[in-house]
Amino acid sequence: MELSKNDSKMLQGLSVLAMLCLHLLDKSYEGLFTPLIFIFGKPLSFYLAQMSDFCVMGFAFCSGYAHMKLSDDSSFYRKRLKSLLILLCNFWLIILVFSIVSVISGHSDFMPGSLSKLLLNIFMLSNSYNGAWWYMYAYTILVLISPLMMKIIKETNPILLIGIGGVIYVLCHFLRFRVNTGNLFLDKIGPFGVTWFEYVIGALCFKYRYFTVVGTFLNKLNPWFKRGIFGIMFIAILIGHTLIVPSLIVAPFTGLIIITMFQLSKKPLFLEKIFFLIGKHSTNIWLTHMFFYSVLYVDLVYCARYPAFIFLLMLAITIPISMVLSTIQKPIAKIVSSI
Repeated sequence: MELSKNDSKMLQGLSVLAMLCLHLLDKSYEGLFTPLIFIFGKPLSFYLAQMSDFCVMGFAFCSGYAHMKLSDDSSFYRKRLKSLLILLCNFWLIILVFSIVSVISGHSDFMPGSLSKLLLNIFMLSNSYNGAWWYMYAYTILVLISPLMMKIIKETNPILLIGIGGVIYVLCHFLRFRVNTGNLFLDKIGPFGVTWFEYVIGALCFKYRYFTVVGTFLNKLNPWFKRGIFGIMFIAILIGHTLIVPSLIVAPFTGLIIITMFQLSKKPLFLEKIFFLIGKHSTNIWLTHMFFYSVLYVDLVYCARYPAFIFLLMLAITIPISMVLSTIQKPIAKIVSSI
């Protein structure tokens, strides 16, 4: 019942789909797109977008879970650093490719822009090219401190760790969304702190075999009763998150519920293949999708007009781009892996 490598890849697929839903549809639709279904005066797409704010939780959870799972390997840190370098090479490749595209399309003032702007983005001190890139530096730091984090998580009482982590999460959430100091260091603390807590939850879930414990309990129930519980929880998050607690602060809580339901639900084979395929391209989708609706080609995908078509158009653009990028990334990854 615990997450396998394929399960993690499918969860990453779910998480990047949630990211697209959040970024594309969690906004005023007037003059931008045309919702067809409304609930209590709000578009169904808005409810789905609000629920999708667990997307970062999904990626951070997978990282923490995998790091704890692999942490007893004597070469754990060396392998993590290699994986990080491969990701950074991928990131820098995307900066290069889209800088060339930007120049060709007449947006050279935006990207690459000045040399200082380029360097700040390359070294993750700025995400002025693409707002979704803020997670790059947070993940980089998590990898760099991962041996220390695994040691702390293994040796610390989980209740104490969750309590302290929860306080840090709330403070960092406030710092991230309510305070803009203008100080480079302070403005990086908020996003890292909220990601760190979600990473810790993932590590704890592997340490205590969370999915096995919950899955064993649920398997004792009537299958229809189990489906009923999942259905009620899904509707509760869908409606409650939008109408009662419309705040990202609950993402670790709602995210863990959604991740649990996703992992412990039996999925048709064709759905598993879809989630796995999207999971394989999730990194490139994350790093490129904002170019086609927010920066560079502003509102491009909204030409599809309806939420479902906008969503599918974004996938139709980013997955082929990811396939092309992957052909370039593979030899680079092979070289880094051989070091």
